[in-house]
Formats: sequence, C-alpha cells, structure tokens
Amino acid sequence: MAYQKRLEQADYNAWLQGNYIRDAIGSCLMDKKYKYPKQPYSMNKTEGDGLSEEEQFLLWIDAYNRKYDGEN
Repeated sequence: MAYQKRLEQADYNAWLQGNYIRDAIGSCLMDKKYKYPKQPYSMNKTEGDGLSEEEQFLLWIDAYNRKYDGEN
C-alpha cells in the first residue's frame, strides 16, 4: 500500500514537472498570450468541482486502474 502511494506520488510529480516544462517552453516559443504561471499551480485554485489537481489526478488513476483490473 505504501509502495503504491509512493509510485503514485512520483508519477504525479513527474506529470506536474512536465506541465511546468511545457509552460516554460510555450512561454518562450509561442505568442505573447502564452505566459508562464506567476505562482505554483497549487495556488491557482479554480472554481468548479473544488478538487485540487492532485485529487483530480488521483481520481483519474483510480478510474484507470479499475478499467484494467477487470480485464485480468
């Protein structure tokens, strides 16, 4: 259980780092409307379902795993 949580956290961290890299490259190469975020994503709470990006990602992981658990 703890090992699985560490894997999920490492996966989430890699995904988050990829988003920051994408934003950095986009802000350099794209038009002026594409900006690098001024603060971390976790501080940019969006209205909607009230879930953080991490919570949304963990829900996505659960749904993905359930999809493939039934095939084995």
